[in-house]
Amino acid sequence: HMALLRWLHLALLPLQAPGIFFAVNHRGDELRFDGRSVAAGGFLQEDVSRSGEVLFACGSEERLLALAFGTAGRHVGVVADTEGIRALDTNDLQIALSAAATACGRDFKCIGATTFGGVPETFAEKMFEDTWV
Repeated sequence: HMALLRWLHLALLPLQAPGIFFAVNHRGDELRFDGRSVAAGGFLQEDVSRSGEVLFACGSEERLLALAFGTAGRHVGVVADTEGIRALDTNDLQIALSAAATACGRDFKCIGATTFGGVPETFAEKMFEDTWV
């Protein structure tokens, strides 16, 4: 009976969109990690979340960052900008989108331009709807 109850519990959970990994590079150098790269001024989105420690490098700076797991790690990312290279989790993303929406309303072009120094409008809209709606 326990197995049936566990299956029913899992079957009744709401379906969630898959996790997202994103990288925002606002530096003049390429951002490199795990054999991948994001061009200067570029953006990367993967429809698979990542977790654990990942070594990121941009120019002469290298940072070993711990990417979140569990609920906070559903959507994780990294931003490289004048402040350095930093990891972000789902909570950071939700707060940044909320702050942008406070200034922009539901204008996703504005929200995208305001979030983490600028992300694509489609990404901002998808993540806003996934984390807030």
